[in-house]
Amino acid sequence: MEGIWSRCVPAYQYIRKQIENNALGEVLNVNCTFGLPIGRVMRRSFGGGVTLELGVYALQFALWIFGYFPQNIMANGTLNRDGVDEEAFTP
Repeated sequence: MEGIWSRCVPAYQYIRKQIENNALGEVLNVNCTFGLPIGRVMRRSFGGGVTLELGVYALQFALWIFGYFPQNIMANGTLNRDGVDEEAFTP
């Protein structure tokens, strides 16, 4: 739960109620933007990578919204000069 504590934030509960009441219609796609400057994330020697370090937060949000595991996940991204992914996004 240490990394997924955001599910306890009131905004999450509000979103859940909106989904349950069909106020948003059918949710077909989740687009998560999460970013902050962390030097170690950008260095291969430190085991860096945005997806490895921060991807769990976007993934847990999508799983929480849909309530089930997806059949597939599609993403594109870019690598920095060290060969570490610095962003990931849906095509």
